[in-house]
Amino acid sequence: MKTKITQKLLNEYHEVQQPETIFIRDATLQGFAIRVTKNGTIAFITEGRIKDGKNKRITIGKYPLFSIQDAKAKATQHLQLMRQGIDPEEHLTLLAKERHEKAVLEKALDESLGNILESFFKTRPLKPKTLKDYRNTINLYFKDWLTRPIRDISRQDIEKRFFKIKESAGRNGTQENGKASAAKAMRILSSVMNYAKAEEIEGVRLITENPVEVLKDKRIDRTIKRRENFLSGQLVTKLLPILLNQNGERSPNLSRLSFYHSIALIIFTGLRREEAFTLKWQDVFLEEEVPYFRIIDTKNDETHYVPLTVSTKHILTKMRELGALITKGQASDYVFPACKGNAGHISEPRKTLDELSELIGKPFTVHDLRRTFATKAQEIGLDIIALKRLLNHKRSSRDVTEGYIINHSKEKLITVRNYLEKIEESILRDENGTGTGEV
Repeated sequence: MKTKITQKLLNEYHEVQQPETIFIRDATLQGFAIRVTKNGTIAFITEGRIKDGKNKRITIGKYPLFSIQDAKAKATQHLQLMRQGIDPEEHLTLLAKERHEKAVLEKALDESLGNILESFFKTRPLKPKTLKDYRNTINLYFKDWLTRPIRDISRQDIEKRFFKIKESAGRNGTQENGKASAAKAMRILSSVMNYAKAEEIEGVRLITENPVEVLKDKRIDRTIKRRENFLSGQLVTKLLPILLNQNGERSPNLSRLSFYHSIALIIFTGLRREEAFTLKWQDVFLEEEVPYFRIIDTKNDETHYVPLTVSTKHILTKMRELGALITKGQASDYVFPACKGNAGHISEPRKTLDELSELIGKPFTVHDLRRTFATKAQEIGLDIIALKRLLNHKRSSRDVTEGYIINHSKEKLITVRNYLEKIEESILRDENGTGTGEV
């Protein structure tokens, strides 16, 4: 049936029962038609042949959701595409895909550094202290960038910010301190950028390159001079009697006493500061055939087993006696408890360190004592593999065999104890070879 499709015609057929489905083709626009079902539902359609292709019938939409004017306009578009050899349905699919990709791209373009940072923290198994350090560094040096789309942070921005941090952080100290702060800030930001580089939003990369790489590409110096501070044997022999209260020169209060014994333990074992400060009694095994303690929460996530020597066993035994005094009769989980504070264990009192530095005639930090231990171990001829084990440094991925070694077996503990006893013996001698006496 072919006739001019008008509003009057649509009204005559709309929701009127029919004996069968009928097609009415428009007499004025070839290819435009309506389909009327038995229950009177009307749908606008386009009929035509794709140039050099197949016949096509496309449903435009139902009346009255589509007006006759809108339906004719849509049919005209379809027919024009067909004359060009384009399938209108495929064309619509392509347009929808392009719109979706554009929306995804816009979303990727709008993704802020702050949002990426939170996603980064959720996927990284960072320890609380490291997480806090990362957040503080980002907020200190990149707070104004947190709301910026990550794609807007350019290589030029990175370079300018690096030198700004270097200059501002070095004002109250040395230029080396400023460079260290800038290098640390960019190292953290680079990790976040690498995460963003691997992140996708529906197949669209957030960024295709890490802008922090500009520092490497331009060979901008970010090297930090490695600290080399340590205490000589003579200074250690001045310090140990003070720490263990043998020379009678001062009688430290209980808070100091806990701190003194903790850093004495570091001198004899090379522990990291937090490893010593947070050592718990549940990880100390004084009654074993080979007494030892273990550090579970380590920097390299590998439990560190430390067999006890005469001096270290004395320190821990002494702390067992003093623990109740320090905590006023309350049992503490920590070997080195604190009188005050919520942490339950000691921290690093700057004033007390300054006093100790004055007493021995040289300023030092707790980490300097770890270097002192490592230096002494090297002096007595320990090889680098043994030293790595004593310091619990992260082993390389090539050290596959070492991963099979049970580090708390009796034999292994005895071997490590022999190393520690040799270091201890050397520590307890001053530079002239005279002993300091029993600890």
